[in-house]
Amino acid sequence: MKNIYPLRLKPYTKSVIWGSDVLIKKYNKKTDSYNIGESWELSCREKERSIITNGDYSQKSLNDYISEQGYEVIGKDFKGDRFPLLIKLLSSSSPLSVQVHPDDNYSLKHEGELGKTEMWYILDCEEDSELVLGVSEYKDEDFLRAAKSGDLEKYLKKSDITPGDSFFIPAGLVHAMGKGILLYEVQQNSDVTYRVYDYDRKDKDGNKRELHTEKAVNVIKEYTTEEINTLAHIKHISCKVCDNAETLVSSDKFTVEKIILDSSDELICTDESFLSLTVTKGEIDIEYKSKLYPAMLGETYFIPAGLGKFKIHGKAEILCASIK
Repeated sequence: MKNIYPLRLKPYTKSVIWGSDVLIKKYNKKTDSYNIGESWELSCREKERSIITNGDYSQKSLNDYISEQGYEVIGKDFKGDRFPLLIKLLSSSSPLSVQVHPDDNYSLKHEGELGKTEMWYILDCEEDSELVLGVSEYKDEDFLRAAKSGDLEKYLKKSDITPGDSFFIPAGLVHAMGKGILLYEVQQNSDVTYRVYDYDRKDKDGNKRELHTEKAVNVIKEYTTEEINTLAHIKHISCKVCDNAETLVSSDKFTVEKIILDSSDELICTDESFLSLTVTKGEIDIEYKSKLYPAMLGETYFIPAGLGKFKIHGKAEILCASIK
């Protein structure tokens, strides 16, 4: 018999050159450094692992749980050899590098792992914060020349943002997160990134970070807004997590739903897919088999596929990711 219950996760945190202290102060994330740029909320990587902090599997990694319980806790039809998603919270004090990710075919051939499609949900931002999303008048020779000289601005599309905005970022879309932004990210479980420009920054040892411009120009696509919206909603969700859930993304890589909880609601986790629940406002109690599982602001739970119906209580905003 499967040992399934809501699994409370301790994230893997990462200090980066563009990170801030927002996740430390606002979401109580732990680090030995002065900043956290990335909090990997749900991670089944080889080294970067989420640790379970409750129940029979307390202090074991999510990797260990899945290995012992079987891939059915991911989803009944899951056929891969690696957990499909990586879920993060990101916080920036300065802009991320201008970058692009390859699609599955290119990445498997050249990097030996799947490519990366992702989505961003803006949790908070400064008044003048913005994203880079896409390119215009793109020609690979001119773009490559501009990337090497640091003269990319004329090719980059900028987007103003406000909290609550969501953005789908398919493989091939040039993008960058600006300064002063806190966001939630769902992505394919891949760490393949081609850095195009990094503002000539240097690390603590005085070295510039590596750029990957030659590979980048092989994978960049000049998407239209209509094409991105189509890719973001290409699938029909067979079963929403609850009646009042808003679908933000329903792609062939993942589904993301938003729940605004006013008091209580009943959710369902079918055998089709696990659920990842991240509390982005307020706090909640998850009720399963008459037991309560608390979730504070910024915390993430892994709900194994097939758990069935459960309840949540509180006043909160919750983002739910799955592969259904």
